[in-house]
Amino acid sequence: MIDLSLYRFRVGVYHGNSINRCPKQLKTGKRGGIFNLDSFNQDFFIIYFYNIFKCCPALGLSSRTTLLYLFCGLYMIYAVTSSLLMACVSINVRPSYDFNCLGGGPNNAFGYLLVYVVYFLIHIVNRYYVKYSSFDGILTFWRNSMCSNTVIGGRVGKFLSMCVMWVFMMNLTLVIVANPSILNPGPSSSLSLYYQNVQGLIPFGQLGETNPILDTTKILEMSTYVMQNKIDIVILNETWLKRSIFDNEIFPLTQFKIFRKDRTAWTHPPDPTNPKRFRKNGGGVLIAVRSDLDIISKEIKVGSGAEIIAIELTTPSGAKFIICTCYRVGTLGMENHKKLTGAFQTLSRRRNLSKIYVVGDFNLKDALWDVDALSSPVPIEQCFIDSFVDLGLVQCVSQPTHQKGNILDLLLTSSESSVQNLKVMDKDSVCRSDHFPITFNINAMVGKKKPIKRQCYNFKRANWDGLNVDLCHTNWNAMLNCCEPETGWIRLKSRLFELANRHIP
Repeated sequence: MIDLSLYRFRVGVYHGNSINRCPKQLKTGKRGGIFNLDSFNQDFFIIYFYNIFKCCPALGLSSRTTLLYLFCGLYMIYAVTSSLLMACVSINVRPSYDFNCLGGGPNNAFGYLLVYVVYFLIHIVNRYYVKYSSFDGILTFWRNSMCSNTVIGGRVGKFLSMCVMWVFMMNLTLVIVANPSILNPGPSSSLSLYYQNVQGLIPFGQLGETNPILDTTKILEMSTYVMQNKIDIVILNETWLKRSIFDNEIFPLTQFKIFRKDRTAWTHPPDPTNPKRFRKNGGGVLIAVRSDLDIISKEIKVGSGAEIIAIELTTPSGAKFIICTCYRVGTLGMENHKKLTGAFQTLSRRRNLSKIYVVGDFNLKDALWDVDALSSPVPIEQCFIDSFVDLGLVQCVSQPTHQKGNILDLLLTSSESSVQNLKVMDKDSVCRSDHFPITFNINAMVGKKKPIKRQCYNFKRANWDGLNVDLCHTNWNAMLNCCEPETGWIRLKSRLFELANRHIP
């Protein structure tokens, strides 16, 4: 099997024009040395610089030494800057894309210069031999070719000279302006997060069903926003999900790693003194982390008695921080408060922990979050405020997050300065809900994982005759008769892949 990027390169997915394909790379799949130049690119650059070279006398530069230095200097500037730009483009945009003939990076710039100088000398020698059928007097011919015979006089010569120099300077300017740091910015300095109480990912009428249908419209709207804005971490409250619903029905598992906790009697125990407070259906929390982030994520067990889920994220530098989400039903009392504060204390005592971020719907509708007056007339809400202060958590949301004008959704953190671009969006701007979406960034040096090279079959080198023989000699009746459809499909697929691996490289 061959690398998928090489296969796409060969069939022209990366290039619509075949002249940009490197011959040696087409054969071996590897970048060659300094002599794997495309003939078109050779001719183009020789003609390009040769015209500059021969038009310069029209500008008053008639010295052989000056012309030679000018040729070498201009080419070296172009070669080095183009190679530096190509290096970042080839790494970050397309693995097998050849920006131009200078495909080997800055280390091969001198090699390319040598190739072009030799090519130019051969061009002059060949021109002399074709004209005189011998090599006598070649030095005189070289001097005349470099100076007197190549001068384009008059206004036409000066016009052509200025045009060639203008084109070269424009190309050089564009290469310099296209700063490689823009194309290759390196690891991102922040993570983008999106939070919302979505008020159910299944219709309200399906709450009592064991196998409910999903609200595909809401999931599509939310997924579209996440993909378009390249959200790194998604946090949801009131998902209303059940065990019969798989994670890949919410987000593709190839793109997100999902942590979720659906409502059960373990996460939302009934109150024995008031059974009406317990709602068997509803609730649920979810955190989804992008799979391509160069970060280690794992769930932290925080006990039972509350709808809360926490994950620990470890960056490549070893820094650890926690992202936690919690959904609290407003009618719950002190027992729920003890469970939540106990969970927050457990998280804060973890070793080598730098920061904690807690976001969720706490339903503290009467609480005041002014810096000078953190208070609430409701005793249970005041207990929560005091607990947040004792744990060193700062509440960052200052705008209403519910359509009734209350701040129900909170963002608590132990490092307020690390939260940036906090924004409470408009109602229904992402998906339909009575809670407003919240987006924010947190400071963290996290890059992207290197893409895994996929393999595909090289059908051009397949042994079709041998494959057909093995297919004809396979006893399909014995393999597929008298078995369940699922079993038959597994056997058929296994046999086909076995033969394909045998006869197709």
